[in-house]
Amino acid sequence: MRAGTNPYKRLPGRARKLFGLFSNARQQLWLGPDHLLVAEVKAYTERYKRYYLKDIQALTMCPTNAGRIVNAVLLGFSGLFLIPVLLLFPNRHLPSLEGLALPVMILLAGISALFLLFLFGNVLLGPTCICHLHTAVQAERLSALGRARTAARTLNLLKWSIESAQGRIQPEDVQDFVAPRWEDWPPGSPDSAQEPNREG
Repeated sequence: MRAGTNPYKRLPGRARKLFGLFSNARQQLWLGPDHLLVAEVKAYTERYKRYYLKDIQALTMCPTNAGRIVNAVLLGFSGLFLIPVLLLFPNRHLPSLEGLALPVMILLAGISALFLLFLFGNVLLGPTCICHLHTAVQAERLSALGRARTAARTLNLLKWSIESAQGRIQPEDVQDFVAPRWEDWPPGSPDSAQEPNREG
């Protein structure tokens, strides 16, 4: 989709489900004049979903530990290849290792450094999260927003567009939706009605 030939604006977000390990599908978010276009792009197919801004009820972002788990796995693999290097280095002059120790150490150290490089890149990308778009009939997983910093920036852009389409909600507008306190049960007649059974 080319930005110069249509009214859509590409929103930030390039993350993939499960870091793209088990699927080559990627999601793209495009903001139109009155709707959000969610594009699911695979190798040779594209699928689009349109969500009108006036129909979006909520945008949620929940932090996850996926990034930390990936960091731990990468660090473990790096250490797994680095330990043999540390064990071989003091004995590299043994006759049984003559001519073999140095190439092996270079290879293992290079693999360990590669995992450390991936670890450094994952740390730079920041914490991971899960985002959903909620309407009256469904909740759509926004897999493109897998990093907290990118998700916060994109959700702020969507929030501004949604408020422009729906209007800003004032605190007094949501008073009727606040659950009553237990001591005020049932609502409207706290003195005349009996308290509900608290057992169980």
